[in-house]
Amino acid sequence: MTTSVTCDAPVPGQRACGINAIGRCGRCGDAFCLSHRAVSYGIPFDDQCSTCLSAERNTARQRQRDSVSELDRARERISAAAARLARSGLEPHPRFMVTGSKRRGLLGRRTEPVLEPLEPAWIVGRFKWDQQELWNRGFLDTYDTGVTPSGKIVPIGPAPSYTVRDVQGLHREADVLDIANTIEGLADKAGRG
Repeated sequence: MTTSVTCDAPVPGQRACGINAIGRCGRCGDAFCLSHRAVSYGIPFDDQCSTCLSAERNTARQRQRDSVSELDRARERISAAAARLARSGLEPHPRFMVTGSKRRGLLGRRTEPVLEPLEPAWIVGRFKWDQQELWNRGFLDTYDTGVTPSGKIVPIGPAPSYTVRDVQGLHREADVLDIANTIEGLADKAGRG
């Protein structure tokens, strides 16, 4: 006489489900029935129980919350370092936006850009930025990147004093951590000098 394996999944009010099992979890080793088999986006897993899938999702959500709070702390560090740099007297790099062009010279043969001043920034390195092109085609480009006295992270365009239009944001959020370390080092150095 053979005995069938029953589902080990915990059920409120009982110790275990007790229904005939259809598989065994590859992670925890518990037997599971059809009701306690892991299902993600309508796709059933043959080697994982719903309890382990739930635990994995909770761990992933916690990791996500931790990384968001780490980025928030990095942004706070950037703002504090920018304020220290402003107090130290270290001059930020000027920034401008090209708003048009005007003709100059004899017979208007030479054109000059019309520049609008923007908040200056301390350059902290070169980083990849997501950029929007005409017709909503996105692409990546690398720019000098700076931090303004207000603590905002900004791209600085190909010409040293110009800014970049249609830039959406840093390509990798993890770059915020590198920028925080760099601007803090710059603030420390300026505070000693």
